[in-house]
Amino acid sequence: MRFLEHNSDLCSGLVFCENSEADLSEFRNAVPSAWKERVEFISLPMDGFRPEKGKSFNEMRTIDLSLERTSLIGFDDVFVKLTDRYPVRNIRRLLLDLISMRGDIHACWFRMRFGG
Repeated sequence: MRFLEHNSDLCSGLVFCENSEADLSEFRNAVPSAWKERVEFISLPMDGFRPEKGKSFNEMRTIDLSLERTSLIGFDDVFVKLTDRYPVRNIRRLLLDLISMRGDIHACWFRMRFGG
């Protein structure tokens, strides 16, 4: 919640996603009522998780499945994927830069194929 507390003017919502099928109700219940509509929790199934394919594959799988399931992120929205493993100390500056360059950002999201 600290992220929204300090950056709520820069983002429309926050999607918390994890890939261990954990019950996230404790986290959901901790969200202040004023932010309930701006915070979403997604717990993904472990089926399809492939340790032998490495972290990059599984991170992309997590992002793809999250984007399929989220109601907060639209097709044309810019999103930033953060992890608690690597804190971004200048996240506010990064977000301000993304907002100022939004018209110049031309990105396309290609869905991975998770077969075989």
